[in-house]
Amino acid sequence: MKYFILFLAIICIFTTSYSIEKGDTEPAVLSGLARMEFGSQSLSNGFDINNNKPVHRPLIFFDLFQTGFELLSWGSFPIDRSMKLNDLIEFSFRYNEDKLIGQTFQFNFHGFICYSFAPNNHQYSYTPYPNSEDPLAPWIEPLGLKQLWKLNMGVSFEKLVPLSKSYLVPSIDMYHIMPAGDAYFTKGCVFNFGLKYDNSINDKLEYGFNFIAIYFDKVRNFHTWGAFVFTNNWSYQLNKTLALQARLNYQVSPDSRINADNEVWLNAGIEVSF
Repeated sequence: MKYFILFLAIICIFTTSYSIEKGDTEPAVLSGLARMEFGSQSLSNGFDINNNKPVHRPLIFFDLFQTGFELLSWGSFPIDRSMKLNDLIEFSFRYNEDKLIGQTFQFNFHGFICYSFAPNNHQYSYTPYPNSEDPLAPWIEPLGLKQLWKLNMGVSFEKLVPLSKSYLVPSIDMYHIMPAGDAYFTKGCVFNFGLKYDNSINDKLEYGFNFIAIYFDKVRNFHTWGAFVFTNNWSYQLNKTLALQARLNYQVSPDSRINADNEVWLNAGIEVSF
């Protein structure tokens, strides 16, 4: 972990130096946002992270001086701490850049390297075990996420499909999973095929819809469609820095090995831009 933090510090220093040497007429600034949201549960790539428990999900994001490089960290923590199952924390160093801006074939290229770990997993073996809160309930299989590295490359086509004063944005992302330590995962890839639509009702209120189809290739030895996720999201801008956000999510779970049931969950929170 200390080496990863050192790596991020070196990247920050390099990016700052690059920005200063670039000498733009308008000085590049460090900007970002912080968000705290609450969820009725937490799912990631089709998996139920926190055993259907309500969670809080903090996030902090930095845009590094308009270089295209970004830093992001987020977590998912059960509000009920009686069973510390799969707390999740991720740190990402990302690159995000729009290409052919203003053209019909405008696209966004992005990628990241991410370190992910679940600090409480070491308390449990990676086999099903009884639910201590309800001995008669079905046994629980921990996600086994303890330590992972993820590499991502993706592209989205921002102006390809005009729709009702906005655009329907198709995308494809590939995540290469590399387990570390005693993670329960196996090396492999996850593919996300997405469609996104965002629009504004007025200068304060925005809404959108998102669909993601998730395919597993070798991860945990699966070759299967893991989930189809539908999201309706809303954002209300209180002022220049504060926004309220909410998302209603529905997941179709075609493979019970990844998630036993279809899921519905809600996220709501506040975001601060700086």
